[in-house]
Amino acid sequence: MRDWMQVNVWDAIGWKAKQEPKKAPKSSTGETNGAAPEGGADGLRASCSAGGVVGIHTEEEWEAALALTKESELVVVVDFTAVWCGPCQKIAPFYGSLAGKHAGSALFVKVDVDELEDIAQNAGVAAMPTFQVYKNGKLVDTCTGAREAALEAMVAKATS
Repeated sequence: MRDWMQVNVWDAIGWKAKQEPKKAPKSSTGETNGAAPEGGADGLRASCSAGGVVGIHTEEEWEAALALTKESELVVVVDFTAVWCGPCQKIAPFYGSLAGKHAGSALFVKVDVDELEDIAQNAGVAAMPTFQVYKNGKLVDTCTGAREAALEAMVAKATS
């Protein structure tokens, strides 16, 4: 019945069916391929030291990232993004360079708003890209738009 509704009703009016939440991908080689590393907070802490951007693909990974801010002095910088968002794609390399620059003091993650709609909605994301900083499990700063100077200032303030 759901398939019939999808094809005959929802597609016709531009709605899309909400996808079932994905399970965290497992990798035998230890590579993340944009996914959050296995090992929960310990794996995320290791990614923080490496200075890369970690893709969050499940609610469990999101919770692990927030838990990391409660367990340590690390901050989590979140990029709420979408594949179809031009400004999001334009600022992505700059966001990656910030992750390298602040390795060890902040965990940089990205959340696809189409993949994790509930998390984006709960975070109050209304436009993209939206960048947020979390400390001690709580939102402390937000920056909306592909504004490099504002993003850099927000990250510098959070990590100082």
